[in-house]
Amino acid sequence: MEGIYMLLEMLLALGGIAASGFVAWGGWLAFRHSRFVAEGQGRFEQQHRRKMRAVPRRPASRLV
Repeated sequence: MEGIYMLLEMLLALGGIAASGFVAWGGWLAFRHSRFVAEGQGRFEQQHRRKMRAVPRRPASRLV
């Protein structure tokens, strides 16, 4: 019966370590993504543009 209690304590300890690591990672992500530039465009104002391909794709009819 002591083995079960010891295993349970080990699982709880590892779960606590994992939970604190997860919280630290979440805090790092929040800090990383919350920084805004004092002047100019902010993080959400940037335009997302797709780059054009240098060579156009071949149509499927010309692949064979």
